[in-house]
Amino acid sequence: MSKIILLDKNLANQIAAWEVVERPVSVIKELIENSIDADAKNIKIEIFDGWISKIIINDDWNWIEKDDLKIIWEKHSTSKIKNLDDLYNVMTFWFRWEAIASISSVSNMEIISKNITENFWNSIKISDWIKSSPINIACETGTKIIIENLFYNTPEG
Repeated sequence: MSKIILLDKNLANQIAAWEVVERPVSVIKELIENSIDADAKNIKIEIFDGWISKIIINDDWNWIEKDDLKIIWEKHSTSKIKNLDDLYNVMTFWFRWEAIASISSVSNMEIISKNITENFWNSIKISDWIKSSPINIACETGTKIIIENLFYNTPEG
């Protein structure tokens, strides 16, 4: 019998989350870096119940489109790197979105975003590694990321 196995996607992301998402403050750091990288001018952070219950990052950057929301949850998704030369020329906070897969694997997450040219916000949720289909809701231009129940599905150590 083989001793080497291939981990399922969710377990692999939960393990990666231990590296990226050590504490609630590291979640906020990662998401604020995403906002700054996207040239947000205003960033609002809301923390509920000692960080674990709910974290909301709301900003005024507006480039996430509906099709982007469908793949933003995938491990290694990025808006910066398309080839090896790009890797050597990144001058910002590194790979944008690299933490989304990890954070969403240890929490319930929703991303709501409205591009300036669209009439409605696009909302997508992920819970227990199940991704909803994007839906349209009315709101202002910008992006809101809601993290709930951080670390709810990790083993206690």
